[in-house]
Amino acid sequence: MVRSVLGNDFHWIVPLRFGYLRSTFTEGATFDDQARAYAFLLDNLGIDKVAVVALSHGGPSALLFAAMYPERVSSVAMISCGVSSSSAGDQARADKKGNLLVKVYEHDLLYWSLTRFFRKQFIGLMGASGEIYSGLSPGQRALVTEVIDYMNPSSLRSSGAAFDNKASMPNERVRRIQVPVPVLHARDYTLQLFHNAEYAEAHFRNRRQRKVFRCAEKSWFRG
Repeated sequence: MVRSVLGNDFHWIVPLRFGYLRSTFTEGATFDDQARAYAFLLDNLGIDKVAVVALSHGGPSALLFAAMYPERVSSVAMISCGVSSSSAGDQARADKKGNLLVKVYEHDLLYWSLTRFFRKQFIGLMGASGEIYSGLSPGQRALVTEVIDYMNPSSLRSSGAAFDNKASMPNERVRRIQVPVPVLHARDYTLQLFHNAEYAEAHFRNRRQRKVFRCAEKSWFRG
């Protein structure tokens, strides 16, 4: 997924977030703790400053990292990221999907069976409708297959998915962020809903050069 977004023109670091692929964390950990872990990682690598690219539920800890360590971040690019909590009905449906995914990730055989024999339905659980999946090009389907197959065995990611579901979102704390934050968010992504992009656009502190581009599927905010 990093290759599809950044290509080969950048040096990139992909940290394993809490609970993914045996990445350890203590009971009661928060996205703040995850942000501190990013800083600790950079210290050990001898890197002072980075440009951050976050996807989906990588967003909360990335945003808090920018808020807590502004001197270490040049920008935070967000791709369909979670930003704020919501009590809306569509959010409740998204949370239900997230809970189901946690259960699926806990069982390798169940994950393998769903992704092999009910792939379109599993893609729907991941946040994309059957209509979107049917409209993918062969190259796009190949990327989806690569991502899904790469997540086997899924049980190595179950603790991370459970952590993501429980940890508190940044919410109004994103106001502290002063670096540029481009936001690209699919309107029809049913796990991280579009209200996250609208919340981000409304709450980021530095909006003097904000530009907003809208189309049927996505919005792009730069501030």
